[in-house]
Amino acid sequence: MATDIDKLHSLYIKYDTLAASGDDVVADLRKEINNLELSVLRDCILPKVAKLLYRETCELRCNIDCSLQSIDGKIEYSFCTDNSPLVRSSLSEVESKESDTLNEEVTYNNEIIEKLSSSLARLSELTAEIEFCKSKAIKYVSQLQRTKFKTEDGCSMVIEQEDSPETRKFESKHRAMYSLNGGRPMSKRQTVLETIRLYVKTHPTATFEQLETVFPKELQGSYGIITPISTIRSRIQNGYDDERRYYLDRGKILRSFDGIEFAVCHQWGHQFIHFQSHVKNTFNWTIEKV
Repeated sequence: MATDIDKLHSLYIKYDTLAASGDDVVADLRKEINNLELSVLRDCILPKVAKLLYRETCELRCNIDCSLQSIDGKIEYSFCTDNSPLVRSSLSEVESKESDTLNEEVTYNNEIIEKLSSSLARLSELTAEIEFCKSKAIKYVSQLQRTKFKTEDGCSMVIEQEDSPETRKFESKHRAMYSLNGGRPMSKRQTVLETIRLYVKTHPTATFEQLETVFPKELQGSYGIITPISTIRSRIQNGYDDERRYYLDRGKILRSFDGIEFAVCHQWGHQFIHFQSHVKNTFNWTIEKV
């Protein structure tokens, strides 16, 4: 970047010297300057601005829409969040120079941050590899407890038997376990199933539409928390692997007051914390890590 900036300064001086000679003389020079400025902004300056903005705002839960404009030695910026009006402000060249004394410290800190980021990236890779191996082992154990069969309409279904003591022991050692209202330790997926089961038990007149309102799809993501068995069968026939996404053991299929049989999705990762918070805020039920 330093080389490009130095080259830009040289081109600026050359441009200022030749500017009075007319557009024909400086046209190619202006094009070269424009291309180099674009390159510096794209490859060096704006990525750093984006990284800094991310580090300072990553803890916020709102979406942010912002824009920057550099005009006559002043940075003008505006932004808004999901539910706020547009906010405008600016940073003058004088205000910017007041922070120049911190540049060396910032540069040093940035170097440390880059080294830490590199180390964290490698650590993240190693963690991902470990988690992959763990998931493969858990999947292997769980496959021992799965039975696949075809229904009368030719649809492939999977029965998930109750976990063996070996599976529960493996999960309790390698996965976080949770307790619903002080009950037995369970995995995330089991906790979600038992929460839905408890709600159906305590609200026997709830229709499926009401259940979907109480447990909105957005809490889980693309699959949703609950899905009618008829929909799952249709999706499987169309090539989707929903038999791997839901509890389809007969003992774990639930029924709403209006007679709709439905299954609970067992694909839970980072979304579980939102489900946990929703249950606490909506029903005042506790889901605690044990």
